[in-house]
Amino acid sequence: MDLLSANAIFDKRVHLMPFSRLRLTSIAILIVLGFFQIPVAPDTLEFDPAWNTILKWLFMFAPLIPLAVVLIKSLTARPWPPLLVFGMASLTAILGLLMSVLHIIFGSSLAFMHTLSLTIAIVAFLSVLNTGSISGLWSKLIIIPVVVAVWSISTIAVIAFQANKISGGDPFCLAAHKTNGEITNFAQLRGLSFYAPLRGKNALQWDFHGLLIVETDEGPVVYNWSPRWARFDVIAQPALYLVDPLAACVAKAD
Repeated sequence: MDLLSANAIFDKRVHLMPFSRLRLTSIAILIVLGFFQIPVAPDTLEFDPAWNTILKWLFMFAPLIPLAVVLIKSLTARPWPPLLVFGMASLTAILGLLMSVLHIIFGSSLAFMHTLSLTIAIVAFLSVLNTGSISGLWSKLIIIPVVVAVWSISTIAVIAFQANKISGGDPFCLAAHKTNGEITNFAQLRGLSFYAPLRGKNALQWDFHGLLIVETDEGPVVYNWSPRWARFDVIAQPALYLVDPLAACVAKAD
């Protein structure tokens, strides 16, 4: 091998490594922006009260794991023991799949997608601790949480636009029906935040994904956000529900 070829290989490696690290960092930040719940409140999941608190907190901070992995690898290039990484990834996959199955049984399809895509992201990034990069099957599967994160972030603009269009200048407010809490920041309008993770037992107990309340001349009109169709649908007779949607927030003028 001549000196010119050796220099070419060295230059290629030098340019590839920063790009790979940059790509990993970009994906990790995107996962945080799309998945991490703001404000921090462990109300994402509700299962058996005996153990749901642990699941809530794990699920709440799980989106930070990919970024934590990137930070760890930036501090040390030494690979972690393969068995340790395999054990961590396996435990994450088992727990994530279990929660995904529970969401199929008790929750919504969006909650299933939320859990499964986040599990894929975490397992993919855990492999970086040993190999230094995402490779093999995970390099293809990582596109799933990336797409979900982009969708989650882009939903902010869709919801904000439709809320202003539907209100037509009338006072309005946005709220989460599950917690009867008013939306206070744009992060709460992300697709993975503005939805109900569980299905109601019947119509009167249904938790709406997200509420838009518009104060018109004829009285308040309540809308439910549909993640599937990306639109607000009118709720007929909202006062009949056990958790009154009208109590979620007070419409205000801009």
